[in-house]
Amino acid sequence: MPRPCIGSMFIYGLKDPRDGKIKYIGKTYNLKKRYYQHCGQPGMMTGSAEICRWVVDLLPLKPEMIVLREIPANDYWLIDSIVDEEERKYIDEYKPVLNKNFTGRKQGRRGIGFRAK
Repeated sequence: MPRPCIGSMFIYGLKDPRDGKIKYIGKTYNLKKRYYQHCGQPGMMTGSAEICRWVVDLLPLKPEMIVLREIPANDYWLIDSIVDEEERKYIDEYKPVLNKNFTGRKQGRRGIGFRAK
């Protein structure tokens, strides 16, 4: 189902600063907010437990967020299935280890909090 959209949707990757490989691919309307959700202070991060553990294990380093594709909103509507297809295309291309359970929007992908030990 289409949903109203004010701006572009971004397909992004989180790159490991140690080896330069993309470890996770996601999508967002707000890159700055999403980066903070992934890489903010431990206990405040959202995302899968695996992503949170990876980010905490990188400390004091942080992943680099790179934009793989910007999908502009046309006529103020963005169709979720098109965005999911684009996200899947990049996941298939880069095969990031933290997307191994990618299911798209069907089962929902609400994040969980993770607290560092």
